[in-house]
Amino acid sequence: MTMRSTGDGQGATARSRLATWAVVGLAASLLVVPGCNSASFLPPPPPELSNAEVSSNLFAGTTPSPPKAASLANAGRTDAVRPSLGTAKIVELILSRSPNGDRLYLKQALRRELGKVQIVFRSVEPKAPEGDPISDRVVSFTPTQLAQAIRTAVERGVSGLIVEPLEEPGVLDALAEADARGVAVLLLDRSVATHDGKLLHSVGYASFAEPGRQIVEATLDAARMLRKPEESRILILHDRSADAYDVERLEALAGPLKAAGKSFDVIEFDRDSTQAAGALKRALAADPKIAIVLADGSNGMYAAYQVLQDRKDTDLPEFLFAGFLAYDLRAPHDLLQRAIAFSDRSVESYATKTFQAMASLLNGKPLDPRVEVPITFHKKTVLFVPKAR
Repeated sequence: MTMRSTGDGQGATARSRLATWAVVGLAASLLVVPGCNSASFLPPPPPELSNAEVSSNLFAGTTPSPPKAASLANAGRTDAVRPSLGTAKIVELILSRSPNGDRLYLKQALRRELGKVQIVFRSVEPKAPEGDPISDRVVSFTPTQLAQAIRTAVERGVSGLIVEPLEEPGVLDALAEADARGVAVLLLDRSVATHDGKLLHSVGYASFAEPGRQIVEATLDAARMLRKPEESRILILHDRSADAYDVERLEALAGPLKAAGKSFDVIEFDRDSTQAAGALKRALAADPKIAIVLADGSNGMYAAYQVLQDRKDTDLPEFLFAGFLAYDLRAPHDLLQRAIAFSDRSVESYATKTFQAMASLLNGKPLDPRVEVPITFHKKTVLFVPKAR
């Protein structure tokens, strides 16, 4: 039976401590790569990262720094769309909830790339009430508020709308009205249809199922190679933050474990790697026999890495970890070297395809109803080197 335990909030002060472990050196005494150096595990950086500045920012609660030298408009293609200028155009991003690190990254990338083609960029998102004592509270628009934000943008004369939608009748009405008035409408993650059955254009990640299966398979193979005890626990760190993929992310890891006949516990947390690390430490304190930690998002991967680093100079057993991770400027090199495997939920590629899709819509060029961002899998082969005591 799958068990769940949850993490509690620890606030912005605890999050600031994450900077201290984002640059911790690799503990190479556990894993070595046969026939090559450890860096050979890492795939080449995405094209968007070429000659880009490296950032040590973490995934949640920070403002990331997208690459300055590389252009998302040209990433992965040679015929990047350049919208015709004419009169000034405005594109507005409307988020239904306060942005996490990935959405902040997207905002900055869109602002930069649209600015390069002289298109005005604006963004709208829900704000915490003035004087709210919890500065990092997740705030969401109601369906009525989101519909009003869409209509207000249309009345302002926007040329394009990029919307994080809610599948509510009032929101669908507002989106249909915008589309009928000739506004280029692009939805984030969710594919929704108007009341007359028209499917609005959307951009989102491809299926998590296959890369999740590959993560589980690679990690179980590594555990057998390293002779991890069969009775040792397997944990899944599940970021239950309400995104369009939360159920799919968890099932992508849980399903293959069930198919392999493996029992596991699910450790839940909300949108924060500090919460994830705290929840994992409590689970390990209750039963330290653990072989594998799988994470369905970047915050969980950071947490597993942090806890493993904390254990490296102790007699506590080490464990293998793997999962879904955004391989971009925010990912510490040491974490990537230490992970058994990861599937790249690339925010760089997501931002690229969002910009290119909106540019196509503004220029009246053909565009598939669903623009998919691929999730690519990466793994390494490891040998066990006993840790000196």
